[in-house]
Order: sequence, then C-alpha cells, then structure tokens
Amino acid sequence: MANPRYQPISPFPETGWNYLSPQDLYAFLSAVNQRPDQLQLNPQTTQVAWRQVPFYETAAVIRATDTSWQPNGMSVWFIGHQGIFYLLDGNSEPLHRVNAMAPVRISDQNYIEYLKFFCTFVYTEGATFRIIETLQDLEVYGPAAPGFDQAVIPYLKPVTLYQRGQDGSLFSEATLVYQHALYHVRFQVQMDGQVTMLDDKKIPVDLPRAMDQGGQQAGQY
Repeated sequence: MANPRYQPISPFPETGWNYLSPQDLYAFLSAVNQRPDQLQLNPQTTQVAWRQVPFYETAAVIRATDTSWQPNGMSVWFIGHQGIFYLLDGNSEPLHRVNAMAPVRISDQNYIEYLKFFCTFVYTEGATFRIIETLQDLEVYGPAAPGFDQAVIPYLKPVTLYQRGQDGSLFSEATLVYQHALYHVRFQVQMDGQVTMLDDKKIPVDLPRAMDQGGQQAGQY
C-alpha cells in the first residue's frame, strides 16, 4: 500500500480491540497486500485488530501494526465493510464511500466520537486536526516547559454542542491541535458524515513540540 503520509495518533483507547486469529490474519493480509502499487505488511511482524465504533452498524475500524518498520513500527488503518478494506490514507473519499454504504449513523450520543475519528483520519499534507479536551490528551506531545499546564488549562474544554440545524446537522465547538498550535474551532457535522470547519481562533499557547507536518486547509472534507 502507498506509504501513509502521516502516522495518526489513535483516537481510540487501547482496550476494546479484537485481534485476528492466524487464519484471519493470513486472509486479511492476502487481501490488502495484493496490489503491486502498495507497500507490503510483513505477515511475520504484523498484528491486526478491529473494533466496533458507535456510528457504524455494519463496518469496523481496523488497525494493522507492522513492527518491522523502523524506528518504532508503523500502524496502517482501514475501515472494513462487507469484506472490502478501505485504506485510511488521509483522503476523505474512503470515509465518504463507507458513510454512504454502511451507512453512517450520527447522533447526539456519538457525534463527538465521529468528529474525533474524522479529524484524525482526514488530513492534508501530513497534518491532522486532533481534538483535545484534557491535559492528558497533550501528554503525547512530550515534556512541557514550566508553567505550560497553568497556561493551557483555561483553554481546554470538552467538545460542546451549541446549535442544531434544520437538516439535523450538529454544530459544535472544540479545542484542537494543528502542528505546533492550539485552536478553538467550530464544526458542522452533517447526518451523512460531512464535516465542515466553520471558523477557528488560535490559542496563544504553543505546544512543547510540533507533531504534525504540513499546511492548514480549513473547509469541508
């Protein structure tokens, strides 16, 4: 498969994953390794697990981690639906395709999980819009300078629903990371899974270090 442009930070907990048996692992890798224009996952060093997500009834998220990739291994992500595996490579097209077929089910109870999922796996030029809500969400970015926690805490908040559209769209506010900066952002999440970034405001606190590469591109994906 084509080398992913970015290694996303998983929006999922480490619990709740279902690991494939050797037989199922062989079948999965045989399916995803068959295209000559894609890099190959090594059957000897790859673990594959899947999990249900609340916004898909008939599709699952799949994580394939190949530890042979240096220096720290590599995870490749897919959505599996009806025996077809859609590579999540940063483009929105695989998500929109599965959203139409599965189909996606957006609700008040799951839109936050969907928004975090969408922002993680749709990115441009190797950079995602990662939603954060707590200091613990920032620990992956490395040790913070003295005073950082006190400076950033006032800007952290849970994802909040502030309006509902006549078509059922959910309008929400969130704090997110993009490259070396924090933003307050307003999103529109439509019932068909389309996500639009409506506006953003930079927070005057920099992260300990940048995790993403690339340029920002707001709008609909």
